[in-house]
Amino acid sequence: MHIDGSLLGIIAGILTTLSYFPQVIKTWKTRSADDFSSAWIVVLCAGLTLWILYGIYIKDTIVMIFNMLGLIQLLIIALLNSAQRTGRRTKFKEISDNAALD
Repeated sequence: MHIDGSLLGIIAGILTTLSYFPQVIKTWKTRSADDFSSAWIVVLCAGLTLWILYGIYIKDTIVMIFNMLGLIQLLIIALLNSAQRTGRRTKFKEISDNAALD
C-alpha cells in the first residue's frame, strides 16, 4: 500500500493541531492557566516558529499552515497564562464573560 507523503503530512498536521483544542477549551472554561510552565510555553513557541520558518524555507505549505495553527493556539494559552501570572485574573474573567455573552 502506497501512502502519499502529503497525505501523511496533512493527517499528522490535523492530529497535532487538534491536540491543542481540549487544553485551550479547558483553560478558557476554567479561566485557569496555572498548570502551564512558562518555560514549556516559550520552548514550544520557539520550536513551532522554527518549524514555520523551515516550512517557508522548503516551500511546504502543509508544514507552514499546521504549525501556524499550533502557534496560534499556544499563544492563546500563553496570553491566558500571562494574564494570570500578572494578577489580571479579574480582567481575564471580565473579557471571557463578555465574549461568552456575544
